[in-house]
Order: sequence, then structure tokens, then C-alpha cells
Amino acid sequence: MHRYGHSVYCNLQGCIALNVSGRQQKELSMMFCKNYSFCLLAAAFLSPLLASALEIKGSMNRSSGLYRCGEIATFRFHVSDDSEKPLTEGQITLELSNDGGKLFAAKTFDLAKEPEPELSGTMTSPGFLRCRALIKKEGRTIWKSEAAGYEVERITPGAEPPEDFKSFWDHAVSQAEKTPLDPEIKEIHHLSTAKYTCYKVSFANFDERVYGFLTMPKRAGPFSALISVPGAGRGFGVPRYSRYAEQGVAVLEMNVLPFDPSPDIKELERQYQKSYYGYFLKNTDHREKYFYYKAILGINRSVNWLAGRADIAAGRIGYFGQSQGGAFGFFLGGLNPHINAVLVCVPAMCDFFAKNKDRQPGWPQLSNLQTAPYYDCVNFARYMKCPFTIYVGFGDISCTPSSNYAAYNAVPSEKKVINKIGMGHTIPPDYYRELEQMVKYLKNK
Repeated sequence: MHRYGHSVYCNLQGCIALNVSGRQQKELSMMFCKNYSFCLLAAAFLSPLLASALEIKGSMNRSSGLYRCGEIATFRFHVSDDSEKPLTEGQITLELSNDGGKLFAAKTFDLAKEPEPELSGTMTSPGFLRCRALIKKEGRTIWKSEAAGYEVERITPGAEPPEDFKSFWDHAVSQAEKTPLDPEIKEIHHLSTAKYTCYKVSFANFDERVYGFLTMPKRAGPFSALISVPGAGRGFGVPRYSRYAEQGVAVLEMNVLPFDPSPDIKELERQYQKSYYGYFLKNTDHREKYFYYKAILGINRSVNWLAGRADIAAGRIGYFGQSQGGAFGFFLGGLNPHINAVLVCVPAMCDFFAKNKDRQPGWPQLSNLQTAPYYDCVNFARYMKCPFTIYVGFGDISCTPSSNYAAYNAVPSEKKVINKIGMGHTIPPDYYRELEQMVKYLKNK
């Protein structure tokens, strides 16, 4: 357990039932996976749909969600309508799988006869037994996922790292340094306050630039610092975590996309759709042309720039991020010695070769043998040297819990896992309390 936090366990719902078609639900699910900003914007759009929604709630026979191999896990589901009354008509199908990989069993229940259906199973090797409940009603497909962890501390990746993994990235970092950094810093006056100053920043990165935001406290330094990268999608056109500068912490937020982000959300979306929609699957057949090659190296250099400032305290730089941003916690934690603490939530890009063990890989499920191993978080994890904390959503079907544990178990440094039973691809409220603990840790180092 870390010296700057404590484990918290709770039950959270991993999804919501939407009054939309199955096709629309699939599209919405993809949007949730691609961009956390959609989660923030969706509330107003989805509220009218929830009025006639069905909701599926799941539970297990063990509150921790953790089992030893061979022990029986029993999943129970309850379906209610918009008035919160139990649904007592129609059918529900329960599926058991190896965390979305190999299907073990499937059974359909009549809700009129079994309003709270149960399905039991076990695993004989470390992993996650996933139970997914599905209802088809009036053209809609509604689902809920729960998972039981089996000897999760022994989950291993689906493949060994390539022998030249470290030399590949060492060479890439040195190649990136050949491009003059050419930092550009411009104050954003209308976002600056009496307590901090906001800047838009960018840095040369091969034949492109990387863009982001820096918020600096208006007090005497040197300061501890936080660094973050957003979830996948269009990124952000304004800084989101300036509030930490009020506590005397510098904040660097970097987008992965190589365009100057507009503060207008509609224009930002247009910029994204025009040239970079689906960027995470572009050029996957070449390890030095894959999209994230430049993004990782450019953001890594921005960390070096921040660490080299006279007003930043050496040894007091932390990183936090979710989904794609969680993956960058592994990238930077494994590559950059200036990172002194890492906090990630439901990280993407973990265990790309999970199919070798009949499991579902983490988003975006790269499979090219010449590229995927060099961007798999499990291989960066082996080089983590700082304290590391991860939130794992047991109900996450995008960045699966088994993929997260495969990466977490590879971390050799001081580490802590916070399991969220039933939680899907989202950010729990206590994540930010954990971030506050990391800030205190960095300040007191």
C-alpha cells in the first residue's frame, strides 16, 4: 500500500440503460470509449431518454468480487422499469466468458418465472469470469456486465515483451531530441485569475507540434507539478485542472492530437472529425508510423521541458489520467525518470495479446505483431520506478479488468490497486480524493 493513500472498495453501476436502438447504443458505447468529454456533454442529451429506461443491476455472492481458483461465483441480476418496479415479463440472457473472450456458458431466463435470474461458474486459472446480462425489448438491446476476479495477483500478459523493446524506445527518444523543442507559450488572459496564470503551450515534435496547457501558481516557487493526458477523442480546448494551481501545484495538460485546439467545442469537434477521427487505428502496420509514436515522444519531451524549469521542484512531479490518459501513465512512468508518482484509472492499451489466453484485449485491441508489443502498457510497466496506483473497473468491457491486472502485475515498483466492483469505463468520485493524496505526497517529498 502506498504511503500517500488508502484502498477503497465500493459497488458502482457499470452502465445505464438507454431508450435507444441497439445500433445507437453501440455508437454511444464507442463514443464513451473514445472520449471522456462525451460523458460530460451527454447528460443533457440523455436525460430525456432515461424517462422510459430499463435498468439492470447485478451483484455477486462475494462483496469483494475476489475468488480463489475453483471457488464458485454466483451472479444475480435484477431488472426494473422507469418507475423502479421489477420487470416481470420478457426474457433475459446471461453469458459467462473469460472476460469477454472465450464463451463458457449462456442461458436465457423468463422474467415472469425468474425475476432475479442467477448464473454460477468458476475459473481454474487466474483471470476474470465475466457475466453479461442482455435484454432485447422494443428494438433495444440493454446490457449490464459484472466480473469476478480469480487470483488476480497471478494474471500474466498474453505475450512476452520483444527483446528490443527498451532499445527501440531509447533510440526513439534520442531521435526525437534531434528536433529543436521550439517551445511556444501564450497566456490565456480570460482564464487566468489572481491565484494562477493559464498558458497555451506547444512544442515542436518531428514535423508536427504537440499542444497543451500550463497553469502556474502566482506565488513563490519552486512548485510540485501534475501532468495529465485526456481520454481518447478530440482532446480539450481549455485547461481542466487549473484548480490544483490554487494549492500551489503547477499543472501541465497535453493533448495527443497535433493541431492547435480551439476553445470552442464545436470547432474542436470539427477539427477532430476532419483529420483525426479514429486516429488510434491509423498506421498500425508500422511501429514508427503508428499514431502514438509521435504523441508519446512529443509529450515525453514536454515533461522534460517542465522538469527543467527553475520554478518546478525536482522529484515532485506526478502523473494522472484515465483510459487513453491512463495508458500515458504507463508510457511516461516507464520512459521518463522525471515522473515521481503515477495514478491511473481504467487504463487503455493493456495486454494486446490477451487472446493468446482466451481473454479480450484492452482498447483499441491492436494485433499487429510488428507494432502492438511496442505500445502495450504491460511492456512499459516493467520499467516503472515510482509509486503507482491503478483503479480497475470490474464491469469495464472496453479496458477490461484482466488487461489492467496484466499490466499492474508487471509493475516492479511500490504499487496499489483499487478495485471497483461493477464499475464500467468511467471515473469514480473517490479517484479525485486519491489524486489529492498524491498531491500531498508530492508536496511532502
